Amino acid sequence: MEDEVSAKILSAYAEDRIRGKADCLSQIRQALADGVDAKDLEEAVRAYASESEGFTRSKVCFSDNWFTSGRWLKYLHSLEEAREAGKAKEAELLKSKRRGSEHECDRSAQ
Repeated sequence: MEDEVSAKILSAYAEDRIRGKADCLSQIRQALADGVDAKDLEEAVRAYASESEGFTRSKVCFSDNWFTSGRWLKYLHSLEEAREAGKAKEAELLKSKRRGSEHECDRSAQ
């Protein structure tokens, strides 16, 4: 099962930029064993693939280097930051809705 998950994550990388497949799968398995969420890692791979889509082969980081060097961490952290920003925004919206409903209750009590 773990190999299927690792292979799915690697398949999100642009096919012509996959190099050192066994090493990549090993790095992915290690990241998952270290507690990285599989969906988050796959999303990080997709983000890099999307960002580098129009790059020439001389401008991209091949998969073996990308995983081994830990460049995927940048994308993982970006996902986490976006998620936290979304939670903060949602909390602020809930606060403002509560404040709005409190004012309505104050008016109806008068």
